[in-house]
Amino acid sequence: MRAIGTIANDHDAQRFVNHLLASGIVSQADPRPDGFCIWVRDEDKVEPARHELSAFLQDPTSQRYEHAAESAALVRRREAEAEKLYRRNVRDMRTLWSRPNPKGCPLTIGLIAACLLVAVPSRGGREIEGLLGYLFMTRINVSDEDHVAYDPTLPEIRKGEAWRLVTPIFIHFGEFHLFFNMWWLYNLGGVIEIQRGKWRLALLVLVAAVISNLTQNHFESPFFGGMSGVVYALLGYAWMKTRFDSASGVYLTPDTVTMMIAWLFLCMVPGFPINVANHAHVAGLVVGIVVGYAPVFWRRLRRR
Repeated sequence: MRAIGTIANDHDAQRFVNHLLASGIVSQADPRPDGFCIWVRDEDKVEPARHELSAFLQDPTSQRYEHAAESAALVRRREAEAEKLYRRNVRDMRTLWSRPNPKGCPLTIGLIAACLLVAVPSRGGREIEGLLGYLFMTRINVSDEDHVAYDPTLPEIRKGEAWRLVTPIFIHFGEFHLFFNMWWLYNLGGVIEIQRGKWRLALLVLVAAVISNLTQNHFESPFFGGMSGVVYALLGYAWMKTRFDSASGVYLTPDTVTMMIAWLFLCMVPGFPINVANHAHVAGLVVGIVVGYAPVFWRRLRRR
């Protein structure tokens, strides 16, 4: 990229960038203390762009720039349609042949190991007493008649057992529940850890766990468990990075997103045969979308 000059205000800078795009020249305006610096992507378009900038600075209110925004929007819409068509017909080889390397994602592997270590002594979530008594958001009591009793005010957390805000994510009920969540945790969490770092992943998991657990408890009960709220947060995060931040290195195929969102809504159908923490799923997805899109939103806000 090459800088070709500066325009004093944001409105004129965006107007000029739109004019260049309509003329077939891709550029961007970056804020500087003295105005907005105009950068041109292609080296062979630098001189024509400089000529256009000189003409623009002499008369920025000229009618030739009046419809720049509409023309640029048309170009962007065509590019978006072409990109959509490309993604529909081309499979990224990373999604076909590449899986996260366990050596490159120790936090993800650690989370999976923690879930397995909980699953074994609890007999796949069938042993409610014992270890699980310290992992639910509050103590769960099941009578001989299968009556479930608990204190909805979460007294243990209020007394300082703050780990209970997070630890329900390590509880899984049955082998399918465990396998499904570990599969997606490895494939989504592993990629995010490798591309974005273990601390970003750790923060995302922590925030998603707390918010999805509290949401599920508020709308249903504390008698739940599973990594699925976190998994949907990872999905939402990776989805936003795929759409708005290609430089992140995180990529999801549209098929993956469609399948996971379809499963989300399928689980909400009345009479669905599996007991699912739907509120945790939705809360986790919202957390992931917000965290993934927030940096993009902030950059756009700064450019205004």
